[in-house]
Amino acid sequence: MTVNAGTLALLRGGSIRSATFASGNAGQVALNVNGALIIDGTNFGHFINGVSSEATDSSSGSAGLVQVNAGSVSVRAGGFINSNTRGTGTGGSVVVTTPGALLLDGHGSGSTEIGASALGTRSGDAGTVTVHAGAVTVQGGASIDSFTNGLGRGGSVVVKTPGALLLDGQGVGPTQIVASAQGAQSGNAGTITITITITINAGAVTLLRAGAISSQTNAAGNAGEVALTVKGALTIDGANDGGFATAVSSEASTQSSGSAGTIQVNAGSVSVLGGFISSGTLGTGAGGSVLVTTPGALLVDSQGIRGSTIAAASLEAQSGNAGAVTVDAGAVTVQGGATIASATNGSGLGGEVTVRASALTLLSGGEILSSTFGSGNAGKVALKVGGAFTIDSANNGGFATGVSSAAAAGGSGSAGTVQVNAGSISVQSGGQITSSSAGPGRGGNVGVAASSAIRLDGPTPQITATSTGAGDAGSITVAAPWVDLRNGASISTGAQAANGGNITIEPGDLLHLQRSSTTTSVNSAFGNGGNIIVDPRLVVLDRSLIVANAVGGDGGNVLVRADQLVPSFDSAITATSQRAVSGAIFITAQPLNLNGSLVVLAGELRSAAALLREGCAARGAGPRSSLLMDGRGGQRQALETTVPALYFAHRPVHDVEFTAPEAAAVPVRSSIGLSSPCG
Repeated sequence: MTVNAGTLALLRGGSIRSATFASGNAGQVALNVNGALIIDGTNFGHFINGVSSEATDSSSGSAGLVQVNAGSVSVRAGGFINSNTRGTGTGGSVVVTTPGALLLDGHGSGSTEIGASALGTRSGDAGTVTVHAGAVTVQGGASIDSFTNGLGRGGSVVVKTPGALLLDGQGVGPTQIVASAQGAQSGNAGTITITITITINAGAVTLLRAGAISSQTNAAGNAGEVALTVKGALTIDGANDGGFATAVSSEASTQSSGSAGTIQVNAGSVSVLGGFISSGTLGTGAGGSVLVTTPGALLVDSQGIRGSTIAAASLEAQSGNAGAVTVDAGAVTVQGGATIASATNGSGLGGEVTVRASALTLLSGGEILSSTFGSGNAGKVALKVGGAFTIDSANNGGFATGVSSAAAAGGSGSAGTVQVNAGSISVQSGGQITSSSAGPGRGGNVGVAASSAIRLDGPTPQITATSTGAGDAGSITVAAPWVDLRNGASISTGAQAANGGNITIEPGDLLHLQRSSTTTSVNSAFGNGGNIIVDPRLVVLDRSLIVANAVGGDGGNVLVRADQLVPSFDSAITATSQRAVSGAIFITAQPLNLNGSLVVLAGELRSAAALLREGCAARGAGPRSSLLMDGRGGQRQALETTVPALYFAHRPVHDVEFTAPEAAAVPVRSSIGLSSPCG
């Protein structure tokens, strides 16, 4: 079936349709419209309203291809362009091409679509959906989709536009670009590819109020991959979403045995505000990985209201491994309770979390973390920041702020390692870099390194490795030219019922503790205190502590391998045990005790008259100071001889030629009096 027209409108039940009810295939449908194509299902009654090729449930044939070429395309209020199969045959593909705007507006109707689906339980593969348009708007519950409920595979969805792509649910329901495998025996869901080629003056990709790009499986097949390429800005804003998700996601549901798909996002900049980018599994399959890349800024902000995240997760006890999360960005800000995370709730392993950025800021409840709530281990967290890395937990709304890997109580898995490398690192207002275990699993090691300085400020442990369960605490390694702890800050490991971890502060220029501490103490009846090695050239303890104490176990050993140790009188280095063997303390440098050499200055003002009570006349007979001019050895120079100057590279010894003026001879003197003349 072919239709050629200047403009074409299908209204109130109007349709162009090819169908098969038998063994033959449905025919192809081709529309060539020079102007506008309008499909509007308003007041369509119980009639279908759209363009379709269909294989019915009684047929064994396949649905046909649907191809639309128009100047612009508008599909509204239950209208559709689709190719479906409900029989045993395959669905057809759908191709929609327009140089103008493509609008899908559901007006609250979820049946408004461009789609290719296999809807019967015995159906074959679904067809693919391809959309090429100047700009694309999908809103009000409409969708671009490919579903399979049968034995076959879901089709792929490809959307390409040189302009802007907007998905706006308007709070009335999910508004999606989606590929889904839903039947119990269904094959894999298709992939979704969104390619946005934006010119300099073009717009952005925006998901608003339940707008979503999603790949799903409820079956034995895998969910498809989701790939977004955006030259401009990608914005995901879940405000006023009516309780529906605003997201880019791939998911394997509870009923599925398939795996979630991977997600790849490439954009000029990325903002995730009350929405999420995630791949997760609720079934027995694995979760997919998430990769977000932008040369510009990445902002993840929950705005203190609801969770906003970039995540990969294994969410149930029976679920497989979680995927990895990788972020490559120019500058990254995570705030307002938002997260970049990987988690496992079952026997599957947690995925690694890797963030590479030119600058990284975690504010007011922003967190980068991996966690386990089951028997699987949490994944590693690795941060590589070329410039400044700042953690500030002020106004956190009750959310943790920082970098962490945690093994929760009730699970048996171990926490992952945490490794942070940055140009400079600042942690304040209760922020933390930590690995912890609350169960039998071990806490992870923590490594923190900066090419310039590490500054910790505030009355809480900023770099810490702890265990509140039966597992040992992890160890900590800190490396930077300058490590500065102030106002109650600490680097600490600790355990309640196990061994404390070690702390190593590697060679650098300065370790300065001001009212702060470095501690590996264990307060339980069993565990041993960890060892402490401090190796900077200069160690300054200002009312501060280095402590490796224990209660029931042995105290840890302390080695201060510094060129110079400068402690205040109220600082201390201890390695004791209340009930077992105390640790040893080794200090390679002789501590510099300035306390006995300092003199307290008088508090009252002293007048010049009081300081100079003794007059010149009284001092005249006493010894007088002198300055001797002995030269450099050898024969003494004449006073009128030019004194040689220092030579600097690329500069003459004299800017101009110098000739000493003629002057009357003066007697040679061997000393110059420095005392003031009297009388």
